[in-house]
Amino acid sequence: MFSPYWGERAVASKTIASSGNLIAASISTELGARFTSQWYLGAPNAFGQVNQWAVSLETVWTDYQGRGVSVGIIDEGFDLTHPDLIDRFNLPLSYDPRDLSTLISILPDNETSRHGTWVAGVLGAHRADGGGMVGVAPGADLAGLYMRFGADGATQLEVADLLRHAKALDVVNMSWGYAESFGDNFDLPWFSEMGEAIDDALATSRGGLGTVFVAAAGNDRQYAPASAALDGDNTNAHNLSNHRGIITVAASDASGAIAPFSTPGASVFITAPGTQIQTTNTGTLGAISRCRFCM
Repeated sequence: MFSPYWGERAVASKTIASSGNLIAASISTELGARFTSQWYLGAPNAFGQVNQWAVSLETVWTDYQGRGVSVGIIDEGFDLTHPDLIDRFNLPLSYDPRDLSTLISILPDNETSRHGTWVAGVLGAHRADGGGMVGVAPGADLAGLYMRFGADGATQLEVADLLRHAKALDVVNMSWGYAESFGDNFDLPWFSEMGEAIDDALATSRGGLGTVFVAAAGNDRQYAPASAALDGDNTNAHNLSNHRGIITVAASDASGAIAPFSTPGASVFITAPGTQIQTTNTGTLGAISRCRFCM
């Protein structure tokens, strides 16, 4: 069974970090109005200071905002009507394996199918009038690859089908995983097509450079004896996070420490802010706590 790697909805914290985490900073007036709530991107606090553990993308955005780069999001439901996501999706590159009849089939099936909308906001939100938030790559072309979670979740063949579409994309993000250890074993016949699709995209996409796959490490770090909820997972136990061709990302908090939920493992390649993340909610502007910062 799939497990989306973002947790409960919560109000984004505006707590000012301790002075030891702060450096002087400036803010671009061209960024979204809600950029001030996005500490993890380098937004200054009320005193004009930036948390030193932020990604601090302002200097990068001067030259690079993702233009010309296609970013696929394998996830559940994309709200194309959200004001911060309007015209952000390249619909011909998007795909829903259960509905091939229309380009807007990646819209959420229902109100609970909003995980993809959350991820899309973090990756590429941008509002033309500057009234909303801003994503990591506000100039990139987003492609929604609809994968369902829960009881009626995607089959192994559907996941493999979605991964095959990665060949047409520069970057593919996966903020989800299998809940059971060794549940995504590419050596098993019913999972082998997933591994083959990833290997093919790595070998042939982008003129042989390969698609860049980015995966969340997971939200299952904590362990308690005899607890089904706190069973202490590890990225090494999942081929979707231990594959040598996938960049596995752990989560840190505003103090620079590893987030208490972030799944550990030797295959974790990099750590990025993953708590108190401002993002797009279905139909409105919201904030998510315990989000995975995926790019």
